[in-house]
Order: sequence, then C-alpha cells, then structure tokens
Amino acid sequence: PPLSSQRVAVRTHSYGYNLRLRVVVALFSGTIAIARSPASAIAVIKELNAEGVFTQTVLGVTMVSDVVVLLLFSATTQLARILLDPAPISSSGTNGHGSAEVVRDIVLAFLPRVASELCASFLLGIILAGLCLTALQLPRRLTRLRQLALLLISGCAFAVESAINSILLPLGATAPRLEPMLACIVTGFIVCNGGEVFTGRDERQQLDALLHEAMGPTLTFFFFTTGLTMRLSVLLHTWPLAILLVGMRLLAIYLGHTIGARAAGMSRQFLRHGWLAYVTQAGMSLGLASEIAREFGQVLPALSSTLVSAILLNQLIGPPLLELAIRRAGEARDVQNDRDAAIEMVCGEESKGAHEDDSEDE
Repeated sequence: PPLSSQRVAVRTHSYGYNLRLRVVVALFSGTIAIARSPASAIAVIKELNAEGVFTQTVLGVTMVSDVVVLLLFSATTQLARILLDPAPISSSGTNGHGSAEVVRDIVLAFLPRVASELCASFLLGIILAGLCLTALQLPRRLTRLRQLALLLISGCAFAVESAINSILLPLGATAPRLEPMLACIVTGFIVCNGGEVFTGRDERQQLDALLHEAMGPTLTFFFFTTGLTMRLSVLLHTWPLAILLVGMRLLAIYLGHTIGARAAGMSRQFLRHGWLAYVTQAGMSLGLASEIAREFGQVLPALSSTLVSAILLNQLIGPPLLELAIRRAGEARDVQNDRDAAIEMVCGEESKGAHEDDSEDE
C-alpha cells in the first residue's frame, strides 16, 4: 500500500539522522587519528640520547599536531552538537528549505560557537598562566605546596565551566563552552616562554621538575578513570573496527609523510623510514576519547571504546617504530650505539695492526 506523507517524512528524517551520525563518527575518528604522543616521543628520544635534524623534525611535528588536534576537536565537537540536534535541521527541512539553506543554517550556528569556545579557552589559559607564575614564586623549599598549587590550578581548567554554569543557569544564561586541554596548552606556552618577561627568570626548568614529580599519581588517576569507561562487552564487538582504524591510520601517515617529505626535499633515508616516527598515541588521545564518551556516550555508545582500543594498539606499536626510525636515521647515541662504535673501532685497529704485521713479515 502507498505510504502516507507522515510515514515518508519519518523515514526520511531517520535516514538523514543516521547519515549525520556517520558523519560525526568519521569526523571524531579522523580528528583522534591526527593526535600524537609528545610524552612517548620525548621518552624514546631521551632513552636513545638522539640528536639531529630528523629528531628535531619529529618533535616539531608532534608538538604542532597537538595544537592542531585541539583546535579541530573543538570545531568537531561544536559541529557534532549541531548535527546531532535535529531541531534546527528538522525545522529547516519542514519549512521547505533546500539543502543550501540547511548548510547555511549549520554554518551560521557553527562559526559563532567555535569562535566563542576558542576565545574563552584562550582567556582561561591566560588566567591560569598568571596563577601558575604566582605559584612558582613560592619558596623552592616548599616543594609539596608548589606541586599542590599546580595540581589545583590544572584542576580549575576542567571545573571552571561547571562552576560558572552553576551561577549563570539560575539567571537564565549559560557560559560558553571551554576546551580545558587547549587552555592548559596556552598556559604552558605562556609560562615557559613568557616567564622571563613577567618574572625576570626562566620558569621552564622548575615547572618541568615540579610536573615530573607530580606526574605519577596524576597519570595513575587518569588511566584508572579511562579504564572505567572501557567495557569488555563493547570491546569484544569493536576490536575488528579498532584494528581497521589502526591500519587506515598507518596508511594515511605513510602517504602523508611521503607527500610532505618529497615536497620538502628530504633525503631518501628519511623518506623511507620517517613515517614510523608518528604512530605513537597516548595521553591527549585518551583524554579526547574520554570527552567524547562523557558528552556523546548516550548517542554514540561504542565510539569511545573503539577509539580507546585503537589508541592502545597505536601506543603498543608506536614507541618501537619510533626507535627504529631514529636508529635508521643514524641519530641514536645510546649505550648500544656507543658499544657498537667501540667494537668497530677496536676491530678496525686490530685489522690494521695485523695488516702492518703482515707487511713487515713480507
């Protein structure tokens, strides 16, 4: 029998919503795939005592990609909220507007939200930087107090939005969305690069020392809460997709590095092995996956678990591949390389001495 216009509208709306769900999944998966792990890269580089052009390039790309990922994640989150909210799109469709008008409505709703979130996050980072510089002025003998102050300041980055909303909601207003990790990056940049301007001394070393000592319990709590979001029943169903995401990410990294290295005129050795240095994923990727679970867990229940599975796989294979790339580039100066160089030198001297002895006998 012919379908009524109401049933056709319902089916059309359902198809459009499923399509928007797929778009959101693709956007989040692509954004998380760009993320790297500066901590893992720095740990491997320090272990190998690596120095050189290739090592500096890897560090630079890894650091810059983190900032790009946070900006993309902020934009993707705002776009996902608009796409998964059927009200504005449905109203446009029911009013007879075409696809161009729908796209225009999405863009007009998207751009102001992203701009307000970025501006608010940068402002929060500046405020937190001032608090950090103030905490670093405490006497150095009060190490525990300085660590506690830094931890409280970093916690403010994640709690300030809820605190502001608790004040504004009774008044009928809401605070702009904040991206706490972007605010923390702004804070670290200002403290490490503007310390001499504001305090007259370089704050980078003491900030690094304080964070290094406080990193253990912080990471323990972070990975514990991340593990709480992982459901084994979901992982058993999503692991094939996680492996597919890892494989597609490796292919994209290889193609992107090959194109970029050729355009930059890098040597054949870097061109062949350089892509291996960009596989690692860890803290920031897990943090972004946790934000997806917190905000979109009801709509996309399996997405966060799939992304966490892919991140863990990347973190398992990433550090060994980075070590291999650095060794192939010839920039590793660890104990093993020193031992190999010493053995080659001794063997060379022995062969030279044996050759001289043979010449004297003749």
